[in-house]
Amino acid sequence: MFRLRHEAIAKSHRPVKVVEESGLIPAGHERVEEMLVGAHGASIAALRSVILERDIKEIRANLSAIARIEPWGRAQRNPEGTLAVQTQGRALLRFFRYGNDAANARLFEAVKGLLSHLGLKHRFFRQGRHGWFFASLLEVGQITDEKFDQLLSFPGLRRLMPEPRMQSAATRRPIGAAAAPPHLARPIEGLPTVAVFDTGTSAAATDLRPWVVGTKTYVLPPDTDHEHGTHVASLVAGAHGLNAGHADFPALGAKVYDVCGLEAGAGGYIGDPIGRLEEAIRGRPDVHVWNLSLGTVKFVKLDCRKQR
Repeated sequence: MFRLRHEAIAKSHRPVKVVEESGLIPAGHERVEEMLVGAHGASIAALRSVILERDIKEIRANLSAIARIEPWGRAQRNPEGTLAVQTQGRALLRFFRYGNDAANARLFEAVKGLLSHLGLKHRFFRQGRHGWFFASLLEVGQITDEKFDQLLSFPGLRRLMPEPRMQSAATRRPIGAAAAPPHLARPIEGLPTVAVFDTGTSAAATDLRPWVVGTKTYVLPPDTDHEHGTHVASLVAGAHGLNAGHADFPALGAKVYDVCGLEAGAGGYIGDPIGRLEEAIRGRPDVHVWNLSLGTVKFVKLDCRKQR
């Protein structure tokens, strides 16, 4: 990690020339002043040589931008500590993504080998543009301190964190499973379809039923109460009427493909809806708009965009 001086955080001032001449591999940034690079024995030796021997203006300018060079150690990989991970019950592994396809491919093979060697039950999340990038460890309670040490010593690991939980966003007023909000007109022919990936819609919401063109169920009661999903689907179908005909809402709604993929209440682990969403999208390539109204108190950058 190159820890940059405050005056050098602009992209134009970063030590790119030093990185290139040393054979280091760009690996993104953490904080704005932290430039991450991949290194091995030969590139570290080359970096030492560049620092000591390359007395040219561009290199001198690059070196003046660097306050310190530090390893990406255990404190950076697991700031919450392993106890927090074990308490959560599942872990999320985030790996480095290098600016080099061959390096990323080697990293993925090394990650698969490590997890297999440690005998850890896991699942990978595919990132459309960048290959495999995240893994979820499914049985953290069975991981020994020795295995945690091996994980946290792996140079390709960027973060080991408690796997966040996702939950549906809050609604203003609960409607229960008995009915949808009133005043939904019947759909007309030719309307588009929007997939609502949520807590599912209530079968008792009779005004909404004509708008639902299909369902896919991953979560069953009591893990879902259908309240939030019914709210969202009703807005997709009839936001204009449900908002007193306000001009900001289109007069015509959309039909609903109802995917019950989120647990209600405390919600489920972030990895579960991602896997369900991937499967649901593959099953309905004709649906081009997918609505997810969910959140987590933890920020985790995951690319869930539909890939063509």
